[in-house]
Amino acid sequence: MNKKNMPPRFAEFLYRLFLTRAEYENRAEELNEVFNYIALKKGGSSAVRWYRMQLLKSLPSLFINSAYWGGALFGNYIKSAYRNLKSNKLFSFINVAGLALGIATCLIISIWIQRELSYDRFHSKSDRIFRVERELFRDQVFSRWPIVGGQYKQALI
Repeated sequence: MNKKNMPPRFAEFLYRLFLTRAEYENRAEELNEVFNYIALKKGGSSAVRWYRMQLLKSLPSLFINSAYWGGALFGNYIKSAYRNLKSNKLFSFINVAGLALGIATCLIISIWIQRELSYDRFHSKSDRIFRVERELFRDQVFSRWPIVGGQYKQALI
């Protein structure tokens, strides 16, 4: 079978997206039989046109069916989660508190990283800015300070 007598790949992809495997195999078998018959009688372009029209006719019902069952499953998940929260209160509290703490920590770290990476980025030549630090070792403690005296001016120029 040449390429013109093959069903459109995009249409098959959409059918696979919205249908279960068993439904897709049944529908694909039926559509391919009719597609091959039309391709033999009227030609490949007529068969492709027919296949696309079948897809356009069935897309609304496929989408509505998929949305309906997806919503039903989501509602079932919510009911199940609610019942689980109600029956295992301490365990659920520990899980929810841990999740909230993890998300809050992630947000704080990401905000801190964003601020650190945006330091002095408002300058037009920000890629040429360097930070000079002074290292101090006093009373058994090592520290760095981003403050230097005026005597470094001549060395930096």
